[in-house]
Amino acid sequence: MEYSSNIENIIRFLKRKRVWHNLTENYKSTKVVSCNEAAMYRIRLGHVGIPIFDELKSELGYFINKNNKKQKVLVHCRGNQKLDRLKISSILNAEYNRLSSSGIKKGLINPFDAKYRNLIQIFDISTTKKFHPPYTMMTNAGDFSFAIEFEVNSLIKSLKHVIVDDIIRTNNYKDFIRHKIGILTGNGPYSGILLWKIINRKVSSDFSSRLKHSFRGDLSYPEVLIESLPDLGVSMELDKRLKFLEDSIIRSTIKLCESGVSIIAIACNISQFFEDKINRICKLYNVNFVSMPYVVDKYLQKENIDNLFYFGINYVLDFEKYSAYKNINKKYKLTIPNKAST
Repeated sequence: MEYSSNIENIIRFLKRKRVWHNLTENYKSTKVVSCNEAAMYRIRLGHVGIPIFDELKSELGYFINKNNKKQKVLVHCRGNQKLDRLKISSILNAEYNRLSSSGIKKGLINPFDAKYRNLIQIFDISTTKKFHPPYTMMTNAGDFSFAIEFEVNSLIKSLKHVIVDDIIRTNNYKDFIRHKIGILTGNGPYSGILLWKIINRKVSSDFSSRLKHSFRGDLSYPEVLIESLPDLGVSMELDKRLKFLEDSIIRSTIKLCESGVSIIAIACNISQFFEDKINRICKLYNVNFVSMPYVVDKYLQKENIDNLFYFGINYVLDFEKYSAYKNINKKYKLTIPNKAST
């Protein structure tokens, strides 16, 4: 395929500077002029659409330098963020202004075009962080229908005059949270496998029901760490092996927390008995423990259910001592099967 001279010039520059990059054509050769459109029509890893925060938003502006001359500057942030021009002015020690759109083709500004690569360029620090696999960003390739995928930190090293700093509005900092989920299982391991499947099914369903191209296959699923602990099998004799089980669960909870998870769930109804101890550990690591009794309670409230059929093994039914569902028993009318049916 023949490309425009502008695209060829950009590719030569990136190759010369040894910046990893990948040239792609937008879905159905769609002409893209905004970050929202880019999120819809960019192609990466064979999938249509990228998270909007992986599209580089670029703005061309100017300031009056020490020689009292107008000097252009190019500023960049993620596509879901908004620039704070007061912060930019503070960095430049001069008032920063956006250049008027006259003579500038919206949708064709990028950091490696020959017109811009030698300017002072300011990248918001968030562009250098790892947000989402494959940890690259994209922007136009000097053509409305083509895009360049690139590694930001590698690109920054290749440019002449670069500043990396905080240049986005304060309320943009909560736009992205990437969770790593820890699942503690083992009684049996299939319960943990089932929980993982349910999580992935929910992610797929929620993304697919949102904007077009929001679900991006494997890239959309959360990172999950499974701690499948055969020791949890002793919970079938909880009253006789309480201390052994407690020690095992505490060790595994600490292990998951130290592995960098932000959410922990236990795929075992009996082991919810240790909820208070697990919560105390999780708080020390700033990790959120999602207990099954809590989730069940919230679901019953949401669905306006106050009468339910409740069954389980003896420890789950023992509301006086071992069951973690004591609160459910107090708040709702439970129908419990008799011993003969259990």
